[in-house]
Amino acid sequence: MAWHPLTRMLVVLGPLAIGISYLLGPDDPVAVPAVVRSGNAQAALPPTAPAAEPRPTPLVAPELSDLTATVERPLFTPGRRGPQPPPPVAEAPPPEAPPPTPPPEVTVQGVILAGDQSVALLRRDDTGEVLTARPGDDLSGWHVDRIEAGSVTLTGPDGSVDLPLFPPPPP
Repeated sequence: MAWHPLTRMLVVLGPLAIGISYLLGPDDPVAVPAVVRSGNAQAALPPTAPAAEPRPTPLVAPELSDLTATVERPLFTPGRRGPQPPPPVAEAPPPEAPPPTPPPEVTVQGVILAGDQSVALLRRDDTGEVLTARPGDDLSGWHVDRIEAGSVTLTGPDGSVDLPLFPPPPP
């Protein structure tokens, strides 16, 4: 049996219109008095009072304070207990500072000053090897900072050291 197009439209749009009017209708439903037939006379009953609690508004999130039981007793966790707090972490002691680097054990054997260039001749105390050093060179972690006529200045992580060309006279 074929339905008339107008009938099809009413079947589809009728429930849709009822649903939209329900969603967009007033929040307080109007109380309609009920009519009771008793014998030949019709008596109208007084309207019933509207519900004290309003309808919950859709799409409003509950307050977080209302959801504490959800966190304390999770639904899909065996035993319905929440996760255990992590164990306290013991603080690691701070790493020890590396021991200070001692200045290299060298003796100044000579200094060559020629205009803006300078060279120091240094002898290692342990091997007797003679080294040449210019300002800016690295010597066992110490930086050759300055070469003067009577001394060589080394700068390291623990400060500066002046190495004299001639040892101080004995007292």
